[in-house]
Amino acid sequence: ALLVTHASDQRIIQNVGIQNSHGLLSPTQWDKSLEVQDDDGFFGSAQDFFDLYQARFGAPPAYQAAYSAAMGYSLQKAIESAGSLDTEAVKAALWNLSLKSFYGLLEYSAPGDASGLVGTQPRRPMVTTQILNGSIGVVAPAEAATISLDYPMPTWAEKALLLYPCAQGSVEDGFAADGSVQCRACDAGRYRDRFVLSCSPCPPGRFADSPGAAMCQKCPPTTKSANQSASRSCVQCPAGTLCPSGTSE
Repeated sequence: ALLVTHASDQRIIQNVGIQNSHGLLSPTQWDKSLEVQDDDGFFGSAQDFFDLYQARFGAPPAYQAAYSAAMGYSLQKAIESAGSLDTEAVKAALWNLSLKSFYGLLEYSAPGDASGLVGTQPRRPMVTTQILNGSIGVVAPAEAATISLDYPMPTWAEKALLLYPCAQGSVEDGFAADGSVQCRACDAGRYRDRFVLSCSPCPPGRFADSPGAAMCQKCPPTTKSANQSASRSCVQCPAGTLCPSGTSE
């Protein structure tokens, strides 16, 4: 298993690909699947915040975005509680804050806290996520899990073939705006089956007459491939020549 930080959002999948990110574990402060929500419905639930953010900015929020919104929400509630914009009054209200939110329970350590920290959340519970086949889910703690832990991870070589995101006959071609992998069909004259990761030219004696071939076809009897490789068609063999099916001669 491989545990890394900041691997709990789609950017890691975009940056390193589905195969390389598969199986990665990551601790995180927040996930859209958590069953938490605001007392007053300002943002709503964790899923509500996720949907609002994506609709506004066109990308899923990282936990840092949720954290930033939660801090602003906390400040708003502290000002309301203090009934003042006075700095000391607002600070005192923050120290005493205990607020349910889309980010979970918001409480801050006051001066003299046993942690030795001031203005932080030293007792905030975290969750662990895992990336599986380009999707991210919570695997721990058990009560928050949305997917089952995949352990042990496949080897790097196994992941390359087993977890390829595109169907046979196509290859990866970047990412869409929502972070999903885009696939491109292999050109005519080329193919990709489940044993290779790129479009390969049809060998001599075989052809692929249209894009997206998972395998090349044999040239019919008395014909040969039009080219030594990457043929899109077959041509008639010259009279008086031996030209068995499936050859280039």
